[in-house]
Amino acid sequence: MFISPKKARYPIGKMCRGYFQEDLPHISLRIILPPSNVFPEKEIFLIDTGSNITTLSYPTARRLGIDLDSLSDAEVVGTGGVSLVYIYDGIGIVFVDYLGEDRTEFHIEPVEPIHIFTKEAQTAPNILGCDVLNRFDISLNFKKGEINVERMKNMPPNYIEKVEPI
Repeated sequence: MFISPKKARYPIGKMCRGYFQEDLPHISLRIILPPSNVFPEKEIFLIDTGSNITTLSYPTARRLGIDLDSLSDAEVVGTGGVSLVYIYDGIGIVFVDYLGEDRTEFHIEPVEPIHIFTKEAQTAPNILGCDVLNRFDISLNFKKGEINVERMKNMPPNYIEKVEPI
């Protein structure tokens, strides 16, 4: 089941918009877990063009009910050093495009795999990394405080698209 917004909030033709928080680019997205459970609450992701991977925070994974004990782990290296992460397959990130007062388009981008920070890194944010970002044209306008995200037209359509009336 997809959750529809009550009214249009974004300009027509823009897939999704982000915002700046403490001068850092963020975007609010929904998560879909197998078997097609869309969570209605939006999760905030830091847009990180310096990260090769998309990562969920430990609190987000717990809130979504992901059984972390059943997952394998791996080490990843970042600017903060080496971190231990869990590896989870089958997740999708839902981008919502409000097409007008009466239509919404959903784009579900698969993330294979997604990494989840362990309990030791509880303060780490959700990170939208280049494994997903490389599918999009992203414009950051620091002066106006605007972030526009639109799927590249030349990218293969490896996403699920659904248009629903509101």
